[in-house]
Amino acid sequence: MLHFVVGLLDGSPVVAVLALTVLTGPVLLRQVLLFLGFRWALRGARQDASRVSLFTTYSAALTARRARRARRGGPGARSR
Repeated sequence: MLHFVVGLLDGSPVVAVLALTVLTGPVLLRQVLLFLGFRWALRGARQDASRVSLFTTYSAALTARRARRARRGGPGARSR
């Protein structure tokens, strides 16, 4: 029984696709939700000036998050 399980997990394309889905799924979901949220925020903005202002605010917020992360030592950095 155990030999069958080890053989199934050893280089199986199904396992590779499943692992890739598990690893990339949360990242892709986050990007889709950000995109949909940004589109929803733009739904009422008919003038180009308001769209540019909203996009500038959105970009500044992302940049600030990245700057805070860099000051803390980046992703995966440990303080101790």
